Amino acid sequence: KQWYQRRVRGDAMSYRKETSSSNIVNNCLSLLRSMFQDVPNPDDYWVTNWSRDRFSKMSYSYMGLGSMGKDYDQMAADVEEKVFFAGEATNRRFPQTVTGAYLS
Repeated sequence: KQWYQRRVRGDAMSYRKETSSSNIVNNCLSLLRSMFQDVPNPDDYWVTNWSRDRFSKMSYSYMGLGSMGKDYDQMAADVEEKVFFAGEATNRRFPQTVTGAYLS
């Protein structure tokens, strides 16, 4: 199966908040079809809306200027093999992404 991921930032966030998931998918499909031939309809789709999620409220980690991969490793380090951490902030390869959170 093929996968398509789109991120919405900045001014587009107000559009995202006010638009249904099906309209978001249709807009993405229109864009893809303007660039490529034979873009099929998706078998399924999942559109997140973190601005409405009572737990995340659009949050993600931020590493300051000058941060390095070892900083992510330190965020992921366990505490006395009793407390373990996961999430996108602990993944040096895919920080600030759902992929990073999933792989952690």
